[in-house]
Parts: sequence; structure tokens; C-alpha cells
Amino acid sequence: MTAAGALLSQLRLERRGGVAGLKLSVEREAAALTAAQRHALDQLLRQADAPGGAAALAAAAPGADRLHYRLQLTHADGSQRSLDIGEDLMPEPLAALARSATT
Repeated sequence: MTAAGALLSQLRLERRGGVAGLKLSVEREAAALTAAQRHALDQLLRQADAPGGAAALAAAAPGADRLHYRLQLTHADGSQRSLDIGEDLMPEPLAALARSATT
């Protein structure tokens, strides 16, 4: 799997907010992602690379106790990239991965 032209090696996903305000995080090797998770990640990266896309993904919908996600990608060449994603724009396969995390 590639992201921004470099082979993706690892993903770290953090979820913050909600009623209790807990921070959860999970790390996965790129090879361990399911096909649905890889597809969702590819879609997010395409959205983020569009003009204004990263800001649109990070924009939080109004409301109390909303969840916010931070996706940190590490590529095989050592380069890194981070994306902030609002609750309503997080694809379900990646949101489910975040729910599997521990505090």
C-alpha cells in the first residue's frame, strides 16, 4: 500500500473526546489492515490531498462530546504524515479499529 507516493509501513490511530474525554490509541502494521481498512485509508488520503481537503476533514461538526481522530502514518522511508479527522467524516472501518483500542 502506498500513501503520498511512499510505501506505508505503520499506522497509529488516536481517538479523543466523547462524553468521558478518553484518549484511545491503536497501532497496526500496514500489512495487518483489512481490505476495508485499506480502502477507507486510501479514500481519506485522496480527500486530504484535494485542495482544502485536510482542513475539511479536520473540521468538527457542532455539538458537545464529539469524537476527534488523529491518524499518523509512517512510511517505509521513515517519512511521516498526520491527519486530523472529525467524527462524522471518519470511515466506519477505521472508526471500528479505533474502538478496538485500549486507553
